[in-house]
Amino acid sequence: MMAKIIRLDTEIRDEIISHDGQQIQKCYGCGRCMTACPWNHLERVEYPIFRYPQSIRIGEIISSEEKQELEKEVIDIFRCVGCESCLRECPRGVNIADVLRAVRRVLVEYSSYPDEFKALVSLIKSSGNPLGEPEAKRTNWRDGLDIPDFREGFDYLYNPCCVPSYDARAQKVARATASILKKAGVSFGILDGEVCCGEAVRRVG
Repeated sequence: MMAKIIRLDTEIRDEIISHDGQQIQKCYGCGRCMTACPWNHLERVEYPIFRYPQSIRIGEIISSEEKQELEKEVIDIFRCVGCESCLRECPRGVNIADVLRAVRRVLVEYSSYPDEFKALVSLIKSSGNPLGEPEAKRTNWRDGLDIPDFREGFDYLYNPCCVPSYDARAQKVARATASILKKAGVSFGILDGEVCCGEAVRRVG
């Protein structure tokens, strides 16, 4: 049987490294990150994240010429949710989440990322939040709390972000936080015309 030929792409490798992927040099593939990854605590899911640094180092990542194999690899790269459990477990302090974000940035530049994320980015552009909710409802969570818009002289700007602004359950967190700040006598306000901070887009790449 003929051995599988691996086509190495050093150009992709160098581009990933230039996008904050330098941490791959510290990884020696012990696999402790894999034991910490939540995906690997699910049945029938194997997510060998410890292989990514080595694959990037030798230029093997996202280099397949087989469409199905490449699509699967892209999906796996976007599987990471950025919880950084791997970082807490790694003896060398390698943040696989950051490494994969660097890979995602390259994929995004080539428009090679899942359609679900393309829809998310489109929603942020059109409505200012990844949920597609009306901008006019963004500050409804503060109803009855007498929270002013931020202005000069305030100590802090409170930005609850998108989900706590719109999601009914998460709004309780925003309201509780604001109530604590008020009780503590903290001078704060919220931003008039607030839009998504961009964290969702950053995680996409």
